[in-house]
Amino acid sequence: MNTRGDGPLHRMPPMAWLAITLTGLWFAGDGLASEFRHAGTDAFGRGVDVLHGEIALRTDQFVSYAGATAITRQAFPNGFPRSMGSGICLKGEGRQGREFWVLGDRGPNGDGPEVGGKEAKLFPVPQFTPAFGVVSLANGIASLENLTPIHGTSGLPGAPGTANGSEEVALSETLRAIDPDPRGIDPESVACGNGRLWVSEEYGPAVLQLDPASGRILARFTPGNGLPSIFARRRVNRGMEALSYDAEAGTLVGALQSPIDDGAVAVHGKNVKVKDAAPFIRWVELHPVTRRLREFAYPVAGSDYQDGQSGNAKLGDIAALGGGRFVVIEEGRKADGHFANRLFLVDTAGASDIHANSGGDLERSAISGHPVGAADWRTITPLRKRLLVDLRALGWDVEKAEGLAMVDERTLALTNDNDYGIQSALFDAAGTRLVAGKVERCQAAGDGTAIFGDRCPAGARAVAIVSLPEIESRQHLWLLRFARPFRAMD
Repeated sequence: MNTRGDGPLHRMPPMAWLAITLTGLWFAGDGLASEFRHAGTDAFGRGVDVLHGEIALRTDQFVSYAGATAITRQAFPNGFPRSMGSGICLKGEGRQGREFWVLGDRGPNGDGPEVGGKEAKLFPVPQFTPAFGVVSLANGIASLENLTPIHGTSGLPGAPGTANGSEEVALSETLRAIDPDPRGIDPESVACGNGRLWVSEEYGPAVLQLDPASGRILARFTPGNGLPSIFARRRVNRGMEALSYDAEAGTLVGALQSPIDDGAVAVHGKNVKVKDAAPFIRWVELHPVTRRLREFAYPVAGSDYQDGQSGNAKLGDIAALGGGRFVVIEEGRKADGHFANRLFLVDTAGASDIHANSGGDLERSAISGHPVGAADWRTITPLRKRLLVDLRALGWDVEKAEGLAMVDERTLALTNDNDYGIQSALFDAAGTRLVAGKVERCQAAGDGTAIFGDRCPAGARAVAIVSLPEIESRQHLWLLRFARPFRAMD
C-alpha cells in the first residue's frame, strides 16, 4: 500500500547527509525557481545545460535500523537514507508539478566476508521490502511524495538454482547466515507507458509488471519464460540493470549489466573467461503481450576498461527515444583506475537478431575470432552506438549512474544509486576501524564467529555498517538539456 507521512525534513550529520533542495536556484517572488546552467559540450560539440538536483526525504521515509551495533546506530540515528535512484521513468504532470516514477533496489547491504568460498553481503535490515515511489519536481524542489512496497517480496536472494537464485550468501550484521528467500528480488530499473509499470531485477533476472496502485505483481518474465534462456547465465550481481518501454513499438527493451558468465574459451593456449572478455552484452526486445523476443549484441571494448576486460563494463540503464533508437548509460573503471560514466546513442537498425544463438558459443566465437559450434561472430552485426556525452566532463562525480529517462525530445533525467548511504568496514577487537584492507578478502563461517583468513588484514576481527563518504551518499536527480532533439543527432 502507499505510505506517506507528514514528518519534517531531516538534516543529517555530514557523513550521512542527504540534500533537500536543488542547486542552481534563484529566488523569485514567494517561491523557488530552478534554472539550467551550461555544463559543457556533447560529443558533437554542442552545448549541454544541466539542472543539478537532489531528492528530498522526510525522516519517516528513512529505513529504520533496529540493530544492536553501536557504531551503526551512532552513524545513523534516524535510520538509513532511502535510496530511490536505481531507476526513473517520467510519469507525467501532477498536481504539484512534473512527476517521475523512481525505484529502490533490494535494500541496505554491504560487502561481506566470503562464506565457503562464495561472495557474501551484509543485510542490516533483513526484513526490508523493496519499493517504488513518485518524485515530484516543482518550484525548485524534488521531493519523494509516496512509497509503494512491492507486494509479497523481500530483498534477500533465493537459493542457488532457483528462479531468483544467487550465488551470494546473505549475512546478518552479526555474520550469521540468513536463509534464502524465494520471494526475494533486487529491483534495478523501472519502465512505464500506457498506464503500465514494469521493473527489472537482478536475481533471476526477471521483468515484473506491477500494479502502480497496490504494488502487486501482475506478470513475471524470467529466463525461458518470456526472457531469453541465456539470461540465466548472468554474472552474480550483474543481472538486468537496464529497462525501458518503447511506446512506438509497444515493446520492453532491456539488457544485462555485463557479459554473461559461461565458462571459458582457449585463446593462444590460454583459457579466457567469457565473463571477462566477451566483446558484447546481451540486449533484449520483448513484446509484453505477444512475448515475441529479439536479441541484439551491444558492443563493449575491453581496452576502455580496467585490466583490458570488457567484463568491467556495466550498463546502468536505457531510455527509449523512439524509432528504434535509445540512450544508454555505460560505465566502469578505466585502465587508469578512474571511473567512467558515459551516455551512448544506440540504434537497432541493421543489427543482427542473435536470439537463435541461445548458448554461449557466440561469446566464445567473438573472443576467439573463429566459429564455435554453429556460432560465428564474424557474421553478426552488433548494435550501432555512438558517444553522446561524457557525464564526468559535465561534473558528474559519483560512481553509480543507474536511472535514465527521456523527459522531452532533448532532455534526459538521470539518477544515481546512493547505496542507502552505507558501506561495510573492518574493525579490530578494540572497535577501531581499520583503514587498509577489504571486507571481501576476509572469510567467515556464517555462524556469528569472528572473521579470519590469510588475506584478511592483521588484527581484523569484525565487520560493521558505516557511512559512505558524503559525495556518494547524495541522491542526485539531474536534468540534462541538449541543444538538438535526439532524433536529429547524427
